[in-house]
Amino acid sequence: MLLRRPSLFTGRFAILVVGLWALAAAAANLAVPQLERVVDTHARAFMPADASSSVAASRAAELFAQNPATTSFMLCWNAIRDSRRLTASSMTR
Repeated sequence: MLLRRPSLFTGRFAILVVGLWALAAAAANLAVPQLERVVDTHARAFMPADASSSVAASRAAELFAQNPATTSFMLCWNAIRDSRRLTASSMTR
């Protein structure tokens, strides 16, 4: 009984209802900022550049002529793969 009137309206004017939904979606797309722009303006580094681990990763990348973004991953992966702690001899591989 409660939904009888809305169901009759949407059944009778189905094309109008779909058009209004499409119009509302288009208006929301224009009114709300795009995700790419929000990420570009609000993005921050996961770890501060002056953190000791970041400084160590940058130095390791310079020493081994590698990309700083992958250096820390490679060090950790080698330690996990070899099932032992990182030591001075780990750096010579």
